[in-house]
This record gives sequence, C-alpha cells and structure tokens, in this order.
Amino acid sequence: YQALHRCKPRGPRETLEGSNILVTGGNSPVGKAVIELAQRAGASKIFATAAKKHHQALHDLGVCPLPLDAIMWLPLVRGKMDVVIDGICQDGYTSPHAALNYRGHLVVTGMTLIMNGAEQGHCGTPWDAMVQRFKSGFLLSRTTRYCPYESSQLRPAEWKHDMEYLMELLARSKINPVVSKRVSLDAVPYVQQQLE
Repeated sequence: YQALHRCKPRGPRETLEGSNILVTGGNSPVGKAVIELAQRAGASKIFATAAKKHHQALHDLGVCPLPLDAIMWLPLVRGKMDVVIDGICQDGYTSPHAALNYRGHLVVTGMTLIMNGAEQGHCGTPWDAMVQRFKSGFLLSRTTRYCPYESSQLRPAEWKHDMEYLMELLARSKINPVVSKRVSLDAVPYVQQQLE
C-alpha cells in the first residue's frame, strides 16, 4: 500500500485523483494492494500488466488489463501515465519509465523477474539486480525506489509515519487486505516463492 502513498505529489494539493496509473504484475499481492489504494485515491484509469489468465479478474476489479510483455503494452500507454508502480523489472525499468507522461513518476518496488531468474552473484545478490538497483536509485529521473525494510532502517521517522498512515486506513476500513492463509515463519520463503 505504501508504494503508491510514497509517490503522492507533495504540496498543498496532495492527491492522486484523476491520475492514470500503471501497475506491473497487477495480479500479485502487491499489485492488488496498489490497485485498491489507487481506486480509493480516485485514480481516473488504472492499467495493470498480467498473464492472460488473470485478465478477467483484473477487469472485474475495474482495471484495464494489459499483456505481461512490455513490447505489447508499451505502445498502448507510452507517455500517458502519471504514476507507474513496477515490482517486476522486466526490462530494467525502461518500458515503465517510457510510459510516464512529462510529470509522471515511477515507483520501483522490486525486481521479481530478475531475482527469480538469475543466478546468485557476489554476496548472494544477482549482478543484474545490483545494476538495476543502482539505475533506479541514481540514474532514472522521476523515479523513487521504495522498500519498506530499507525505509525502516534509513528513514525511521518516514517509515513510522507510513505505518501510522496504514494503520489509520485499516482502522477506518479504507483498505481491506485479503488474508487467505497464515503460515509459520519457516514456511515464509516457500510461500513467497509460490506467490511470485
């Protein structure tokens, strides 16, 4: 939920109302949470990439489903998005960045495709993941990298504010996360792998 909150414009008119938003991997738990929050924030149009088998479920959520392959979806949204949330890093964030309009903002929440498909590199992290992390943090304009753990360690006051905001939304029933199953701590890596 916080990925979308973090990219909100700062200033007297903090709103996402009327925005066009693209979520890569829209069928994932993070993607669904972003979609829910974007709808509650009054986004005008929400697009989400996913495998064809998930398109009907996304459509039922009021989202415009797009193919998972950036070559197929980019021509449809190039230069039109106010906000893009990318958690998969299909092509080094190139296509999500190209989807932004001139005031748009890219929020990087992960790199699932790299992490799932790469061999471990130096210190366990795939080399491509380190390159993309650097690129999203320092080379791409209008881009924010959002990692809850990193935020909690490097910007504790901001992280605390984010958590208080989330708890307020939850208490007021403004967000309704779906909990389908509880798992033991030992099972978390396996379940996370299955979700991705």
